[in-house]
Amino acid sequence: MRRWVNDGQKPLSGDEARRAVGDLTDDEVLARLHFRVAAQALRQGDEDTARRHFATATDLAPYDFTIRRAAMPLMGDDPFGQTFFTFYEQWQEAGSPYHGLSPTTALSAGS
Repeated sequence: MRRWVNDGQKPLSGDEARRAVGDLTDDEVLARLHFRVAAQALRQGDEDTARRHFATATDLAPYDFTIRRAAMPLMGDDPFGQTFFTFYEQWQEAGSPYHGLSPTTALSAGS
C-alpha cells in the first residue's frame, strides 16, 4: 500500500487482486445488505428495525469485521471496548477467518 501511495507502484494488478481475494458467499452478501438496511433504519430513527437487521447480519456473517465492528458505534457500543475484545476472541477461536489477501500474498506483493 505504501509503495502505491508514495510511488504510484501498484503491488498487484486488478486481475491479480481479484484472484487473490475470494468472492463473498451468498450469506455474506446478504449480511452486508442487512447491514445497509439497518444503517438506513437508524438514519430514519427506527432503532428496533436497525437492531433486528444488525442481528440478522451478524447471524449470517458472524466473523465479518466490516459488519460487526462497524455496527458497534452505530448501536452505542464502543468499537474499542469489551464487546470488541469478546468478538475478537471468538474470531480467533474460529481460526481467524477473513476475506482479503493472505499474509503471504500481501507480503510478496509488497516486496
